[in-house]
Amino acid sequence: MEKASRTTIKPIVMTVRLGGRRMTLTWRPRKRVPGLLKALLARSLRSLAGVVLGGLSTAALAQIAANALPTGGQLVAGQAVISQLSNQMTVSQGSDKAIINWNTFNIGSAAAVNFQMPSSTSAVLNRVITNNPSSLLGTLTGNGRIWLINPAGIMVGPGATIDVGGFIGSTLNVRNEDFLADRLNFSGPGAAVSNFGRITTPQGGN
Repeated sequence: MEKASRTTIKPIVMTVRLGGRRMTLTWRPRKRVPGLLKALLARSLRSLAGVVLGGLSTAALAQIAANALPTGGQLVAGQAVISQLSNQMTVSQGSDKAIINWNTFNIGSAAAVNFQMPSSTSAVLNRVITNNPSSLLGTLTGNGRIWLINPAGIMVGPGATIDVGGFIGSTLNVRNEDFLADRLNFSGPGAAVSNFGRITTPQGGN
C-alpha cells in the first residue's frame, strides 16, 4: 500500500528593521497559496509592517542624535530649575507638583535626564507643545512621578532605561488643573505609544 504523499506548505517569512535590530514576521497558511497571491500577500504584510513599525520608531531612531536632550523647557506651574551639562540634564523640582512645557522631549542613546523631586509622591507634567514625537533612547531617572504628554507620539526605544517612582506616557492631553488636582482626565485623538525599552518603578509604582 502506497503512502499518501505529503505536501509541505512553506511559511511566508519577512524581516523588518527596528532601529538597529531586526524583527522577523512569519505567516503559516493552513492551505497552499498560489505563488502570485503569496507574493502579493508578502508584499502587503511587509508594507503594513513598515508603516506600523517604521512610522514612528525607525524614523525617530534615525533622526535623534546620541546626545539629544529635551529643548525649550518653560515652567508653567510650580517650582523647578532646569540645568544641563554636556549630555546630561537635571530638573530640580522645589514644589510637590510642577508643569513644564517643552518644544521637544527626546533623550538620545548617550544622554540622561534626571528629575530631583521633593518626595516619591511628587509629580511633574512634561508637555510637548510642538508637533514633534518623543524618542526616549537613553536614561530617564527620577525619585517621583513623571508624566510625559505628547500628542505627536512617544517611543521608548531599544536599550532605553526609565527608572522612576512612577511613569505615565500618553498622547492624550490632560488639563493643567486636572493634573494639579490628581484627576486622570485624558482627552484627544492620541497617536502611537511604543515601548521597546525597560521601564522600572518601585513596588506600588505605575
